[in-house]
Amino acid sequence: MSIKNSYGLAVAIAGGIDERVAPKIRGGTNIDVVIVGRAITQAPDPVVAAKNLRRLLGID
Repeated sequence: MSIKNSYGLAVAIAGGIDERVAPKIRGGTNIDVVIVGRAITQAPDPVVAAKNLRRLLGID
Protein backbone atom coordinates (compact mmCIF):
# COMPACT_ATOMS: atom_id res chain seq x y z
CA MET A 1 0.00 0.00 0.00
CA SER A 2 1.42 3.38 -0.94
CA ILE A 3 0.91 6.84 0.50
CA LYS A 4 -0.42 7.98 -2.87
CA ASN A 5 -3.11 5.30 -2.95
CA SER A 6 -3.93 5.45 0.75
CA TYR A 7 -4.31 9.21 1.06
CA GLY A 8 -4.81 10.41 -2.52
CA LEU A 9 -1.70 12.57 -2.40
CA ALA A 10 0.41 13.61 -5.36
CA VAL A 11 4.00 12.39 -5.24
CA ALA A 12 6.91 14.71 -6.09
CA ILE A 13 10.61 14.02 -6.37
CA ALA A 14 13.36 16.63 -6.16
CA GLY A 15 17.11 16.70 -5.78
CA GLY A 16 19.75 15.13 -7.91
CA ILE A 17 17.58 14.66 -10.98
CA ASP A 18 19.92 14.65 -13.96
CA GLU A 19 20.47 12.73 -17.21
CA ARG A 20 21.59 9.61 -15.28
CA VAL A 21 18.60 9.54 -12.96
CA ALA A 22 15.83 10.60 -15.35
CA PRO A 23 15.58 7.28 -17.24
CA LYS A 24 15.41 5.39 -13.93
CA ILE A 25 12.30 7.27 -12.80
CA ARG A 26 10.60 7.27 -16.18
CA GLY A 27 7.32 5.46 -16.52
CA GLY A 28 5.73 3.31 -13.87
CA THR A 29 7.11 5.00 -10.77
CA ASN A 30 3.87 6.77 -9.74
CA ILE A 31 5.66 10.13 -9.56
CA ASP A 32 3.40 13.08 -10.37
CA VAL A 33 5.91 15.95 -10.23
CA VAL A 34 9.64 15.96 -11.00
CA ILE A 35 11.56 19.03 -9.84
CA VAL A 36 14.85 19.59 -11.64
CA GLY A 37 17.23 22.36 -10.62
CA ARG A 38 20.97 22.33 -11.13
CA ALA A 39 20.91 19.98 -14.13
CA ILE A 40 19.13 22.78 -16.00
CA THR A 41 20.25 26.00 -14.30
CA GLN A 42 23.97 25.16 -14.45
CA ALA A 43 23.94 23.56 -17.89
CA PRO A 44 25.86 25.31 -20.69
CA ASP A 45 22.55 25.52 -22.60
CA PRO A 46 19.61 25.32 -20.17
CA VAL A 47 17.01 25.03 -22.94
CA VAL A 48 18.76 22.03 -24.47
CA ALA A 49 19.20 20.47 -21.03
CA ALA A 50 15.51 20.92 -20.19
CA LYS A 51 14.42 19.42 -23.51
CA ASN A 52 16.76 16.47 -23.07
CA LEU A 53 15.53 15.80 -19.53
CA ARG A 54 11.92 15.95 -20.71
CA ARG A 55 12.74 13.40 -23.39
CA LEU A 56 14.52 11.14 -20.90
CA LEU A 57 11.56 11.38 -18.53
CA GLY A 58 9.21 10.40 -21.35
CA ILE A 59 7.44 13.76 -21.42
CA ASP A 60 8.39 14.65 -25.01
